[in-house]
Parts: sequence; C-alpha cells; structure tokens
Amino acid sequence: MKQKNIPYADPVRISCPHSFPPGVQKIAGIFRLEGHEIYLVGGSVRDLLLGREPHDHDFVLSADAEEMVRICKKYGLSYDDQYSFLNYVIAICGEDQFDLKTYTDNSLRLDLASRDFTMNALAYDLEAQEILDYMGGIEDIRRGIIRTSNLESFAEKPGNILRALRFSLEFNFRIEEETYTAMQENVSAFEHIRSSTLIKGMKKLLNGGRAHFIGDE
Repeated sequence: MKQKNIPYADPVRISCPHSFPPGVQKIAGIFRLEGHEIYLVGGSVRDLLLGREPHDHDFVLSADAEEMVRICKKYGLSYDDQYSFLNYVIAICGEDQFDLKTYTDNSLRLDLASRDFTMNALAYDLEAQEILDYMGGIEDIRRGIIRTSNLESFAEKPGNILRALRFSLEFNFRIEEETYTAMQENVSAFEHIRSSTLIKGMKKLLNGGRAHFIGDE
C-alpha cells in the first residue's frame, strides 16, 4: 500500500484574485517587508475554490517564532506567544487574530505535504493572487474527493478519521478508496485518543452532518 503522496517538485498555480480583509493584507505585507515568505494556507484557501467566503485566515511563513515576535513588536502588533516553543504565534490586528506558524521542515512544499488532506494542502500567494498546489488538491476539489496526504496519518492522528467524515458530509464529497480503507484499518487508534478530543470531534461531526442525518421535517 502506498504510504505517502509525493509532493510535486513545482506547484500548480492558478490565478484567483480575491479581496481579503485589511488585516490579512497588513500581516502579509509586514512580513514580506521584513524579507520573509508568507502564505495563507488550509481551509481559507480551500473555501476560495469552493466559492465560500473564508473566515479563518492562517499563515505559514519562513520566520521562526522569535522573529515573529520581534516583527510584531516593531510594528506595534499585539501577539500571543504562549505556543512559541512550537514555532506558532498568534498576531492580533484590530479585532482579528491570525495564526502564524513556521514552515514545517523549513519549506512550503514540505509543510503542505504534511497536512491532513490534499484539499487542505493549498497555499495562497497574496502578492501574486495565486493558489499554489503541490499535492493535487485543486483537482481533488474539482472532482469532489477527500484524499489523505499520508495514509499513516490516521494511526498517528485518529481525529483525522472524524475530520474526513465531517468534510464528506459538509461538502458532499466522496472519500477516496485508499483513504477510506486506511480509516477503517485505524479505528482502533481511538483507544489512545483523549476523551475530550473525541467528544469535540463527535460534536463537529454531528453538527456538520445534521442535514444528512435527519433531513428536513
């Protein structure tokens, strides 16, 4: 069984102009001005392709947490660095909060390859107004498919099983066969998950699947 999708050497790029909130542009502009690469990633980029207005704006960038804090201080941005040991800082711009995280393995390509599903393994270049795809996520979204980036991830993070089911219900996407088989094979991994995490995941699954489970009265 194939264990891990190999990211493309060069990304697929598609033009996707969008008017983001001022805070998004401000954060990206500040870090670019300081010489860093910075991209929107994950659900906000996926939602763009699905024709939804993004609400949560998460960034990955080339700066480490110490550098993020230095830049926030320099430009008068409030921040929360309690998770800086994970190279993760929350920047606060007005009433909005933005997650800032250092690239996994110091590379955008490898960072995206480490994400749960190909449809979430997308980045947005605010300067070029382009979506970057190293994992085939654009095509999977076009075809309505949920595909894991790493079949071993369900053993390591069984909560991703619930995420796949929730996404399938929320977007009316089908789960790719190898991905579904890996989910079935790793159900026992829930024995090692914290009950609070499992309960949270089940709540999200039930909330997301309400229309599918009970329909209209």
